[in-house]
Amino acid sequence: PPPLPAAPSELSLPPQLESLRLDLQRMIEEAVLVLKHDQKSEMIEVRVETEGECFVIADPIYLKQVVWNILNNAVQAMSDGGALTVSVQPISDDRGDFYRACFSDTGPGIPPHVLDRVFEPFFTTKEEGTGLGLATVYRVVTEHGGRVTVDTERGQGTTFNVDLPRYQVA
Repeated sequence: PPPLPAAPSELSLPPQLESLRLDLQRMIEEAVLVLKHDQKSEMIEVRVETEGECFVIADPIYLKQVVWNILNNAVQAMSDGGALTVSVQPISDDRGDFYRACFSDTGPGIPPHVLDRVFEPFFTTKEEGTGLGLATVYRVVTEHGGRVTVDTERGQGTTFNVDLPRYQVA
């Protein structure tokens, strides 16, 4: 019999990502609107702070997955309620010009032994987690030429920073 095809993996990206001009701010606002109607987030105050259109070049399906995975993790970290603030601002550094989306929650923070492994595939601290959410975030963002960083303090909360290259008019 012929060999079976490889099982699809959430971590496998298509060989050629779709590159479209997308408004990151609008995508975040749409995801937050869905989140606000989710019963799991009813005790969480969610704010979006942006300065208008923030165009990046990205694959819309994968970028939505990045935004949703980070929002969902923030909600899960604040099971007793809290605040989630998402902001987008332009930044420039030695790598180039980016938009930085900051997802800041008031959850318990991430312990150091977990922080070291947070982007590792199949690593999870959740009973029903797969360990693919943040691994996928990391892979998608880096495949788009961006970077993901985490700032966390025990008892104070966590901020995931997602830098994506800014759309430049040629």
